[in-house]
Amino acid sequence: MTSETNGVSANPSPQTTTPISNTAPHDSQPGGSARKSSSNVWVALTRNESAGVAGLVILLLIFVAFLGTRFHPAIQAPDANGYWAQGTLLAETGRLWFEPEIPPQYIGMHWLVTEDGRYFSRYPPGLGSIVAIVYRLFGYQASVAVNPALAVLALAAFYLLLRGMGLRWPWALLGVAFLMTIPSFARHALVCDSHMAIVFLLTWGMLFLVRWSKRGRHIDAFVG
Repeated sequence: MTSETNGVSANPSPQTTTPISNTAPHDSQPGGSARKSSSNVWVALTRNESAGVAGLVILLLIFVAFLGTRFHPAIQAPDANGYWAQGTLLAETGRLWFEPEIPPQYIGMHWLVTEDGRYFSRYPPGLGSIVAIVYRLFGYQASVAVNPALAVLALAAFYLLLRGMGLRWPWALLGVAFLMTIPSFARHALVCDSHMAIVFLLTWGMLFLVRWSKRGRHIDAFVG
């Protein structure tokens, strides 16, 4: 039996509650799942190191093909005479000096003469030693390919350096692509001077120093 006071029912009317959905707002929107799935695929792809290595190999092959269309086994410019003539002299005679055979013999501007008439290259025999080794093993034409080889190795080191600094492989590949398309980089890969050797040593040295800072291995610091 229901009792009433002043015309008001003592039994409260039942309350209705609205259920709360546990579904996130973005999941209920059209296309939300597709965007999330594509994002997951992209993250997984950028963490796949094999894809980065494959991309690097493709870029290096493109660069090698580009250099191949412009490579000629010859030297030019005074700097080339200072380095490659030095390497040839070292490979053929085992000496770093020579004496002119005839008075009108051509001698490049980077050769310095001593009081006893011997000519020495003004450059230290670092790059010249590499040229001499390649000359002895593979011939004079291969010795002119030292700089193209150093350029390819420098690009590989640049990729590893960017990866070591925390960049994901798509950005590292973008950096390699940017470097290889700089006209002066391609030029020094073909011209017989010491600039590409410096780039090679700089990139590999920085790579090992970055590894040393992360791993603390003394061998990395020594090589760097």
